[in-house]
Amino acid sequence: MAFTTPNDRIFYACQAVLVVDRNTPTGNTAPTDASSKYLTGVQSIGVNANTPSSSLLDVGRFQQQFHYYDKQDIEINIDRVIDKDSDFFYKVSASNYQSGYTTAHMFYKDNINVQGAEADSKCIKNYDITLIYGTDSLSGVGADRNNSSGASNADRDQSLIVTYRNCLLTNISYTIAADGGITESVTLLTRFADYNDGISLIAFSDKLPRADTGSSSPGTPESGDTVKGYDVVFRSPSDSRYDGTALRRQNSSDSSYFSILPDEVELMFDLSNSLDDLKITGINSVSIGVSIDYTEITDVGRWNGVHDQGLQNIWRYVNLPVGVTASFTGTARQAFPHDISNGSSLFSQAADFSSSLGKPSPTATDWNRVDRPILLTARKIVDDGGGTDRYFVWDLGEHNYLTDISTSGGDAGGGNVEVTMSYQNDFSEAVFAKHTSVIDLSSDYAGPY
Repeated sequence: MAFTTPNDRIFYACQAVLVVDRNTPTGNTAPTDASSKYLTGVQSIGVNANTPSSSLLDVGRFQQQFHYYDKQDIEINIDRVIDKDSDFFYKVSASNYQSGYTTAHMFYKDNINVQGAEADSKCIKNYDITLIYGTDSLSGVGADRNNSSGASNADRDQSLIVTYRNCLLTNISYTIAADGGITESVTLLTRFADYNDGISLIAFSDKLPRADTGSSSPGTPESGDTVKGYDVVFRSPSDSRYDGTALRRQNSSDSSYFSILPDEVELMFDLSNSLDDLKITGINSVSIGVSIDYTEITDVGRWNGVHDQGLQNIWRYVNLPVGVTASFTGTARQAFPHDISNGSSLFSQAADFSSSLGKPSPTATDWNRVDRPILLTARKIVDDGGGTDRYFVWDLGEHNYLTDISTSGGDAGGGNVEVTMSYQNDFSEAVFAKHTSVIDLSSDYAGPY
């Protein structure tokens, strides 16, 4: 036990999360290392450890008393809100984002990558997730360690630390609602947990927020100004729909960018209303999800990752394509065709899904193309001394296709009818970046990755 007095409980003020990300298999980075960063905006943390076992057949007995264990799996779930001065959990670096489609794609060597074995000195992206548990007798993890009034607390610098090594990212999702902050949920998977209870909170220097610094250092790494649905900017009423020729801006000399929605979504939720020259779309929420599955090749004679955590992913690779989905939910003010079968006598794809939506009339072979763009941008002013614009970008490329139109609500209790339009892309296109501008990645696309 690290604490002189055991905690009466562990709750949110007792916990902090540190993250290390890498594209190498090394698994021994210390939690106090400079590469270990405090994860801001965390709302909840969940850890599920599954220890699978199998019983051995005991012929002649119906009570089987012998069994053996397989490799354990540890799943970590983190929900957070994104502060304007923070970043996405998984992100494309500014230089790679600016360099174009290939270096921004998730399969690029610096991003998710595709395999656990090293190639070009890089491998599949993995994370060390460190959970720090502090004493519940203080206002936060390490919050009062510089406060002289708490010097008599024997546990002010004590902690319990668990580091989950070489975690693989399995799910990322975002919920962008009109009435609140944008939430990010991530799920990671590992087989190894490293327990440390001998590291003092002082060793983390300025990594953790502090209530009383006693110096000119900032008291907290978070501004409290989160990225909200309100910050996602849609096109001006006077602008035409995106036609695939240029990234939509206010004008040719303006650095402000607007989100690009699929034509069906713009048509469904076009309320023909505006406020302060901003288009009112009728969209209540947007959900974005990325699901990454892995296959592991059996290494006969070795239990990789049980004792050698740095090798637990060496025989893993990403299953293709990665599942990328998006859905748009809004208040319905009109009906929309549900029949999208080619050649249907009840529905003309040229009239409803192409020409009338701003797309060229299809040829005989164009009806099945995946060509719907999805790009959301949220604009924030960042406290960097100059008040610079920063854009949080969710770019799902221009190869999405509609998979579902569902209607709900309209109940006798007074609820509105809502329509949800769901999309998918099989190009594994999902770029999450924070930058001073929005890059037109489609202009650099030269064929399948």
